[in-house]
Amino acid sequence: ANGWQAIIYDRSGLDFLPFDDHPNVHTVLLPKAEIAIEQLALLYELVQRRLAILRQLRTSTWDRINLPSGTPHPGPRILVVIDEFANLADALEGKQREALWRVARMVAAEGRKTDIHLALGLQDPSHKSIDLRIRRNCTSVAFRVKDPDASRLVLSATGAEKLQDRQFMVVFDKLVRGVAFAP
Repeated sequence: ANGWQAIIYDRSGLDFLPFDDHPNVHTVLLPKAEIAIEQLALLYELVQRRLAILRQLRTSTWDRINLPSGTPHPGPRILVVIDEFANLADALEGKQREALWRVARMVAAEGRKTDIHLALGLQDPSHKSIDLRIRRNCTSVAFRVKDPDASRLVLSATGAEKLQDRQFMVVFDKLVRGVAFAP
């Protein structure tokens, strides 16, 4: 709620029900996987518009925008959550699947400058479900995973396989353990 907007893309429409009435959250139901490609393409268009604003203001990142007093900021920080991303990709064939990964990579790579951030949820991480170019542009966070190999894949370290409910591990400069909020 502190200046952020969240956009949640969810296939079932059930997992994020506690946020339905939150003023800073917009949930988009994805009854067909193809809709995710369209939605991410629209998000990438927003990234491009924001990059144009940064060029116009001669500022390198969204959080460095310095406007005269009383001038409204051109937009909030945005967190985009895509639940079950690997399953979403698996529901698509060939060119559509590649289009989903391509547009997700573009948003992940260029969105950070414009304060548009992706959170891609993976139920069962594997080398096939985590695109290396997306991984390089994201902060890795893991809740409990099934085994040390999955932990190493996500965090480049073991330990996530031993986490309790609502605990997580994240890699910043070092591996950090935390406890998540349960709505």
